[in-house]
Amino acid sequence: WLSNVTCTITDSRYPKTLGSTCTVYPWMRYLFKSLAKLKFLRGSALDLFGKTDERRKKRQLVDDYITMVEESLDGSEAFTTAALKEVIALPSEIRGYGHVKLEAIDRFYARWGQIREKAYEGTGQKAA
Repeated sequence: WLSNVTCTITDSRYPKTLGSTCTVYPWMRYLFKSLAKLKFLRGSALDLFGKTDERRKKRQLVDDYITMVEESLDGSEAFTTAALKEVIALPSEIRGYGHVKLEAIDRFYARWGQIREKAYEGTGQKAA
């Protein structure tokens, strides 16, 4: 159950070291099980972590990306195959947590603006 956690496990039953970022003690197993039971709260009014600025931006990012791809594919000849590939690859640049992710999201929108301007350049259409 800890196969995707990068930690050192200090339990004789788990002698394998998975990394050195943190230590997971045996009593934390119960904490993780309790937290797992609260998954049903995600997305509800009681989801405390869902109200953070970062989570709101991440949800908005998904909607914006879908809109970007639809705009790119909607029959306008402005977007070349290379531009479409760039649009599709944009989310792969978003990594990290906290301020690192927020900076990556800002770069995502800036890059999208550059791709749009370049695509509509010389077509007589305006990038809305």
